Amino acid sequence: MTAALIDLRRAPVELALPATAVPEALRRLPREEALLLATCQRLELYQVGEPAPAIWLARARGVDGRRLRPWVRELHGRAALTHLLRVAAGLDSATPGESEVLGQLGAALDAARRAGRLGPILGWLGRTALHVGRRVRAETGLARGSLSLFGAAVELASAALSGLEGRTVVVLGGGQAAERTLQILAGRRPARLIQVRRHPAPAGNREVRGWEALQECLDLADLVVSAVAAGGVLTAARLRRRPLTVVDLGAPPNVQRPVTGPPGLRLIDLADLEERCRCNRERRRGEIGAAEVIVERAAEGAMAWLRARRAAPAATALRQWAESVRRREVTAGTRCRGWADADLEAVESLTRRLVDRLLEPSLQRLRSEGPEGTYGSLLAAAATGGTPPPLASGRLGA
Repeated sequence: MTAALIDLRRAPVELALPATAVPEALRRLPREEALLLATCQRLELYQVGEPAPAIWLARARGVDGRRLRPWVRELHGRAALTHLLRVAAGLDSATPGESEVLGQLGAALDAARRAGRLGPILGWLGRTALHVGRRVRAETGLARGSLSLFGAAVELASAALSGLEGRTVVVLGGGQAAERTLQILAGRRPARLIQVRRHPAPAGNREVRGWEALQECLDLADLVVSAVAAGGVLTAARLRRRPLTVVDLGAPPNVQRPVTGPPGLRLIDLADLEERCRCNRERRRGEIGAAEVIVERAAEGAMAWLRARRAAPAATALRQWAESVRRREVTAGTRCRGWADADLEAVESLTRRLVDRLLEPSLQRLRSEGPEGTYGSLLAAAATGGTPPPLASGRLGA
């Protein structure tokens, strides 16, 4: 397995490849197995049996190879495989543990499959990478805790209210901050999710009210998230419901200070959110080691699978040789003895079991080393010289 990689966080942005262009890019490649991962952060080509993947990455991108040369690096064998697993695990992302890359890798595998480039090796390795990515996120804290202000807002509000299920949540504003927060809140299944904005328009996962309904909605809310452009739109007189949690995403602040009134009001501002993101980032960094262990173990398992796969032809040849010897000896030993069919079947069964036990150490060594290992080289030399293959030593067991 080989890989050619471009980090688009450092390379010129014009080298990026839109996801919609991946099928056409795959058609520019030779007919061997190929996987092309194109995102806003990376452009990566994985191949089987191609010693110079950078040349093919340039062809897939449709540019002169000299233009890519300063930005591309090549990986081979285990290094290429480990990189693919690290990408799936979120260890090679700007945000450690980010989950978007799993969807991007799944889409890349689908595109390669539709283009007829996903063969048995890259297909298995791609599925393994997705499994490793999911396992890292399930078994470590690498993906826990949001690193965005909007996700941190929902985390802190949920903690303040002991969960958002069954709560009434009101979001003020119609801009990007309000929309992104609403998307996250919808996944927390509040009893009511209400958006208050100056120009209401129907939306599928929330109630949308005009600004004239602001006070009515505030009086219903357990949680208010304010993300409007104007400062000071929420005064102490408006925030009269208790208990009440308010998240102020505004700059300038949407909540007019000081906030007075009866106890039971929890105010979360941008400083609180930035601190939450900082703590989450530190916690994720502390989980990198555990994620690396999962990746390394998976890489070793995948390399063992590849070695065993490469060894399959030699293993088949060894079995065929042993079977031919067994048949010849059984035939010579039972000729003209007049044995009953049941006796002959017993001899066949016994000799097959003996051959299997005798071959077991040889097959295990061949699979673990691969055909390029010491034992595989001995087998190849015996085949070339027309001599019987040597058997590896090993305990037969009880």
